[in-house]
Amino acid sequence: MAIREEMGGGTRWSEHYRYVPGLQQNDPGRLVLLYFDMPTRWTWHGPPPTIFTERAWIVVPVDFAEDYSRPRLGGGEMSERLTTEQFKQRLGETIEFVRTNARPHWQKIVAEHTKFLESIEHADK
Repeated sequence: MAIREEMGGGTRWSEHYRYVPGLQQNDPGRLVLLYFDMPTRWTWHGPPPTIFTERAWIVVPVDFAEDYSRPRLGGGEMSERLTTEQFKQRLGETIEFVRTNARPHWQKIVAEHTKFLESIEHADK
């Protein structure tokens, strides 16, 4: 809730962000800190530039896509736009990182985001 309020609470887009707790600033930059819970045409926190923009998954990585030592995918406002396969890979890596590093409350975090990840896999079939 606090993150939603900081990001302009009550606006339509802020209701779709999901936060992955337990990550720290010095963790690998490509891990997913926040993600939009559905593919979208948005590339920034305003109206999409055109209805012809392809839908993609928006993620805000731990490094806020500012670490140019790694490729930045489909950039937006300190975010990246990913295909479904890229999104599933990156969120899966993040879940596994939280689990293997036994971050506080990792069991609940892993269960919540694994459930979401599995819902995407079933929707694709």
